[in-house]
Amino acid sequence: MKIQDRLGEALGRYRHGQVLLRQGRGREAIAAHERTLAMLQKGEQDYVRCGAHVRLAQAHLHLGQADAALHHAEEAWSVSQEVRHEQLAGLSHSCRRRAVGTEPPAGFRTTWRQAVSQLARIGFDVEAERVAQRLGGTYEPK
Repeated sequence: MKIQDRLGEALGRYRHGQVLLRQGRGREAIAAHERTLAMLQKGEQDYVRCGAHVRLAQAHLHLGQADAALHHAEEAWSVSQEVRHEQLAGLSHSCRRRAVGTEPPAGFRTTWRQAVSQLARIGFDVEAERVAQRLGGTYEPK
């Protein structure tokens, strides 16, 4: 008898996509994260759904696909607000900013600062420093 664990499989695909992206295998990472999202509905493992959108944004940025990256960063931001996950909110801010390039609309500079603030507040100093550097500033951990 085969036991099906759809939610466990979705989490496994998410983790596999993270590994693929870290290996620089952007297209494969995108495929893994898209499969993750296809397995989950709203309200099911929303942290994983949010994380998959963040990782999709990062993978699309890695491949130079700014429009797709911005789409997934916006989706991640939306879900991060629903689940109140500050790290994912900060990472989605970072992806949104990177997706719009070096000359963002005025509102994105504020979004970028919010990302630094959110990441710093919860102790993700490495990510906060990366975001601050992209803003053209520096970050001093507390």
